[in-house]
Amino acid sequence: MAIVGYARVSTQDQDLSGQLDVLKVAGATTIHREKVSGARADRPQLAKMMAGLKAGDVVVVCKLDRLGRSTWELLDLIRRIGEAGASFRSLGDPLFDPRAYRRGAQARDGRWRQVRSQAEALCLPAVRGLEAPGCW
Repeated sequence: MAIVGYARVSTQDQDLSGQLDVLKVAGATTIHREKVSGARADRPQLAKMMAGLKAGDVVVVCKLDRLGRSTWELLDLIRRIGEAGASFRSLGDPLFDPRAYRRGAQARDGRWRQVRSQAEALCLPAVRGLEAPGCW
């Protein structure tokens, strides 16, 4: 398993160093870097990264817009990453971090159990045929 980074800026004048630092801290052992507009279809480093993906690899970007410019393009790239047996993580977009999803789901489920328990306690008298204010 390898953590593979992808960094991109749109023009030659822009600096990649901030993205490179973040990707290194995230554990990227290989970082593919480009200075090219995301609107261009020919991004050689992106193609090289996609071709070299192996099962178990994790593709990491700083933000979604570094990988692709449109929703369709992003979805296609993420689908292709998955088909290669790799996974995808966007550091700046927790929606695309499976670990954040699990934490959110656990918090949601815990909160649901708490609300359900409180509702049952409040409504138990009504279930027993007693008057219960605030229940249904």
